[in-house]
Amino acid sequence: MDAIATTASAPPASSDPATRWPHTRWQAGAVHLAISIVIGALLFVLVRWVWYPGVLFRISGGAELALLVIGVDVVIGPLLTTVVFSRKKKRLWFDLSVIALLQLAAFGYGAYITLAARPVFLVGAIDRVQAVGLNEIAPENWAGAAPEAQVSWWGPRWVGVTVPLDQRLREGILFGEVGGGADMPFLPGLYQSLDSVKSELLVHARSPSTLSEASRSSIERVVGKENAAAARILPLVGRVGSAVLLLDEQGNPGRMIDADPWTAPAN
Repeated sequence: MDAIATTASAPPASSDPATRWPHTRWQAGAVHLAISIVIGALLFVLVRWVWYPGVLFRISGGAELALLVIGVDVVIGPLLTTVVFSRKKKRLWFDLSVIALLQLAAFGYGAYITLAARPVFLVGAIDRVQAVGLNEIAPENWAGAAPEAQVSWWGPRWVGVTVPLDQRLREGILFGEVGGGADMPFLPGLYQSLDSVKSELLVHARSPSTLSEASRSSIERVVGKENAAAARILPLVGRVGSAVLLLDEQGNPGRMIDADPWTAPAN
């Protein structure tokens, strides 16, 4: 009876902290790494295909920001867990909670910066299209924003700008007296519908034959040789790079192609 009583009163083996899984620091680090990879992958999908779709991922700096944020999330947290983990520690879960909070804070801040830097407008501006990031528009320039300047959470909006008819406003923009020296694509008060600038964009559009052989080849791989020969193109300019934008016969934007829009053919 004593033996039975002793057995019944003994706590289950699993209640001993030393026997709980994960047993080692390497197992704990692996679990933390797996969780971090899942969270990082979700952010990458959002950045790559929603906030910075297509070539905007490269030319607007999405690639660098995503790699930095995800790198911190995937590496730093699991590494710290691996270093501090020990089942012998009485305050182990406090240490792990602090690491998790620090990681979440760093990850949240990085995700916020990536969100704030995302391109929110694709602005047709005379002879090019400018990808404008949300944080590239000065807060004071939102005053008097046009109705077209509506920010979306799910990708950039197409708008246009033209040189103002008012001479004083033109001169103010030229000499930096309006918008703190910002160029027209970064002044939401000048935004209008893309339809209103399509004819002007078509006037300034060029043939792919004006580009280098490498750029022409990139365009041909996407749309075919015959379509490339008849295509009209504009530079698509982002924060850290440029690409090629195809226009149709009515000036509607088409494919964005990862090619150099500036280099002329070699003589």
